[in-house]
Amino acid sequence: MTPAKSLQYNTIYNVMNTPISMWPWPHLRLNNIFPELLYKKIIENIPDETEITGSYKNKNDDNYQQNRYFLSDDDIEGLKISKKNFWKNFKIMMTDGNLKHHILNKIKHIVIADRNKNIFESDKNIKIYDTCNLTLDLPGFGLSPHTDVSEKIFTFIINLPQKHSNLNLGTNIISGPKIKEYNDNFNTNYEKYELCDKIKFSENSALGVIKTKNSWHSLDIIEENRWTIQYTIWAKPKNDT
Repeated sequence: MTPAKSLQYNTIYNVMNTPISMWPWPHLRLNNIFPELLYKKIIENIPDETEITGSYKNKNDDNYQQNRYFLSDDDIEGLKISKKNFWKNFKIMMTDGNLKHHILNKIKHIVIADRNKNIFESDKNIKIYDTCNLTLDLPGFGLSPHTDVSEKIFTFIINLPQKHSNLNLGTNIISGPKIKEYNDNFNTNYEKYELCDKIKFSENSALGVIKTKNSWHSLDIIEENRWTIQYTIWAKPKNDT
């Protein structure tokens, strides 16, 4: 087994042996998602913020477009050779299908029950694929309570704190109104929500959001840079990927 494949299987081992927490909605919490060696390499290869320019322009939200960026493929090509090779190989490791396969085996019974439909077998026009982006949130960024768009099946928010990062930069886990119909819910009425917990923005920690009708979570407006890895499994029409 190659060193890269070994690191991948160490990561999968950590994910697959983490129990699913069911309240207030199904999610995963990991204190150490990556092997120590891999996490150290990730931190060492974080680029300068001026080198990350990918923008989430598909969002109808100025907050997203102005304050959230990701390391695009073009950005990677512009990095110094050692960092370029690292991020190319890392994205391959995360999206070669192996991690996606194991995660879906772990959570698909929840997804099927929530949607009342087996999207993994019933619709041949749906493509299920994954993406992995190093993401930088700038001061002023925040997210109101939301359940994620229906095209998402699962997202890992993997925390990459810098030396003096505030532990309060983590995601809020919220109990919100029970939604009967499946829709893309994004609501700013905070009176309807109860804060259940805040994920500490600690080294190598991760929150795995299993998208359901009631997977409410949010992010308080931040006052400093926030680095994360956003790994997402999508279900989209084949002509829309």
